Amino acid sequence: MAATSKQPVPPTLVSTVTGEIATVVVGPSKKRHLIHKDLICHHSGYFRKAYDRQKGLWKNPDQIFTLEDVDVDVFNLFVHWLYTQDIPCNTYAEIYHMMGWNNGDQVNFKDILLKARTFGHRFLAVGFRRVVHNIYVEGCKIKAIE
Repeated sequence: MAATSKQPVPPTLVSTVTGEIATVVVGPSKKRHLIHKDLICHHSGYFRKAYDRQKGLWKNPDQIFTLEDVDVDVFNLFVHWLYTQDIPCNTYAEIYHMMGWNNGDQVNFKDILLKARTFGHRFLAVGFRRVVHNIYVEGCKIKAIE
């Protein structure tokens, strides 16, 4: 009989929203993200291990984690996925709204997806990496803005 790997049990909604908040500072612009610690630790082996090994990292009063070399748009996509478990990409309007971009912004969403897949691999966010990979390979079914 093959051994099965145990998936971590997801935190309950109540324990997540009443739990601790961690600040993740991202990119050279030092964009601050406030994220429920239970949620990011559940979906990222990297953050889960950082919490287990570096208790002081999360127990400091500010609970700040700095990722200077991570693209802010990629992390925004990760945070969107953390809280919704979805990456909608049916229209450009939907993508721009999700990412907080303006219509005039020149952004290549495929590049963001490719960087996001690398992010998922680096930060051991298997579910996120899988979703991003599938969207990248299958392609977004993007319709023009109406």
